[in-house]
Amino acid sequence: MAVRREHGRWRYRVTVTLPDVEKMRIGGTPNIDTKDAARIAERDHILRVLNPPAPTHERKEVPTFGEFAEEYMEGYVKASNKPSEQATKRGILAKHLSPRFGDMRLDEIGVREVDALRAAVMEGRNPRTVNHITGLLVRVLRYAAEAGVIDRAPRIRPIKVMPSPFDFLAFEEFDRLCQAAEDEPMVLAAIVAAGHAGLRRGELIALRWEDIDLKATTPQLTVRWSSWKGHLTSPKGGRARKVPLSDRLTRALKRCRHLNPTVFCREDGSPWTWEAMRWSLPRACKRAGLRVIGWHALRHTFCSHLAMRGATPKAIQELAGHADLTTTMRYMHLSPGALVTSISLLDLPAGRGRGEGVAKEGEAGKWGREE
Repeated sequence: MAVRREHGRWRYRVTVTLPDVEKMRIGGTPNIDTKDAARIAERDHILRVLNPPAPTHERKEVPTFGEFAEEYMEGYVKASNKPSEQATKRGILAKHLSPRFGDMRLDEIGVREVDALRAAVMEGRNPRTVNHITGLLVRVLRYAAEAGVIDRAPRIRPIKVMPSPFDFLAFEEFDRLCQAAEDEPMVLAAIVAAGHAGLRRGELIALRWEDIDLKATTPQLTVRWSSWKGHLTSPKGGRARKVPLSDRLTRALKRCRHLNPTVFCREDGSPWTWEAMRWSLPRACKRAGLRVIGWHALRHTFCSHLAMRGATPKAIQELAGHADLTTTMRYMHLSPGALVTSISLLDLPAGRGRGEGVAKEGEAGKWGREE
């Protein structure tokens, strides 16, 4: 204790050793001018120094969904997504998310709010579309959590969806379609490029002659670019792929060879547009007496025909540029004839199956008959 009377009042003055070995000199005058009051004031001051109160954190200002969604679009989406994906997300924000959550703080959006949104947009929509809508909301919240704007994002599981049905042409139908387009070499080459190389519509528009090697021992094309409303971007999945050319595709490309840098173009040399492609394929379908299909159905045709001819899933994945083998597996059971052929393999004599070797002596009894 260091309590003494100075200048007519009781005071205290003492040196305190802090936990980090640092020393601090403290002192003061009690409110009540007595020796006991000085001792009590000294004790309380020492306790305050040795046990400082925990710092109080001010509540951080959390932006509204509308404010942060714009930051998300201008920052992360603009830097990471292709123009087509940016446009899709802009549409979802404008139509579904901003009207509902625009004025709400990010930390006010939880599981219940996401489920309420899902229930509101469910009626009349494909579950896959519902997942796209709620998925964007969750991605915005997750980005906010990663940026430290909110403590955590709600954990939302997407709705389970069945694989979407898709249309493709049988072998005979594809031949009829090609025959119907014989008078339009450019359209024919595009049809065969989609049906024999699996090119998407944007990849067809962006295809350049410099990406095609017709003189190689095995002619091939390289899919490097895709076009969307005049924007040149990378193919879906973000990586290039090489596709060997079939004889039919090689002939079709040689037939429409010209001096313009892009393969598919109009008479004035300008590249094909999405609008121009919109009508060329339906016109050929009608001439062939077929149902009208879209360009992506020809990509389905490419994968389906490969599967029905016995190509391996991994080969189809590489040729089509599928990021996930699950996408490729949709094509592996399309043809009833392929299923019947597979089952018929069980009726073949021993040693006749593909990849089956001759059983070693002694193994027949182990695996082929009951002991």
